[in-house]
Amino acid sequence: MGDCCTPGRPITYGILKPGPELEAGVPYIRVADFPGNRLNLNGIKMTSPEIDLQFKRSRLEPGDLLLSIRGSVGRLIEIPPELANANITQDTARLSISKRLSSRFVYYALLSPDALRRMGNAIRGVAVRGINIGDVRALQVPIPSVEEQSEIVRRVDLLFAFADRLEARLQTAQTASVRLTPALLAKAFRGELVPQDANDEPAAELLKRLAQSKPEPTKKPRARKATA
Repeated sequence: MGDCCTPGRPITYGILKPGPELEAGVPYIRVADFPGNRLNLNGIKMTSPEIDLQFKRSRLEPGDLLLSIRGSVGRLIEIPPELANANITQDTARLSISKRLSSRFVYYALLSPDALRRMGNAIRGVAVRGINIGDVRALQVPIPSVEEQSEIVRRVDLLFAFADRLEARLQTAQTASVRLTPALLAKAFRGELVPQDANDEPAAELLKRLAQSKPEPTKKPRARKATA
């Protein structure tokens, strides 16, 4: 992995202590900001320009990859243009992929079962488990020709797009099911799900008749007083 990065922008971690949260400042990305390998811009926090300057080596550029190396090891995102010059925390590693390679291909290679297994085998620690920068640099990435990289990316993108459509359809069906269940129960108790016999007594009348014929509660016999 170390050989896949741009000269002068090696693999590195970020800010050790971002300090108190600020309303304005330099944005920095935490592992919590990209659950499920998807960046959530709504939760991005800010640090001071002074702290950012101390860790200028880990500033981001659009297209960089960000890998989680502590806690939930193996999360991965590609940095969008709106986070240019943002920073990162010590729980993440910045990967600035060389222009000789397809950044998207390296992204998919790092999400492959083989790469995730290698990262899992390198995890150390007790209180906070993770991998170090040396483990990230040593990750092995298969490098086919540029043409094959592009074709692999094209096919994987198609499969992920198909999976996203399936997921959207599933969520729509689940939402419809939640709304449909009460409606079905209401129809069932109104007798609208199956054909009804005109000679059947309406449920309301049956309930009324049962209430009228309800037997009175029997009185409990008085307990006899104990005699000496």
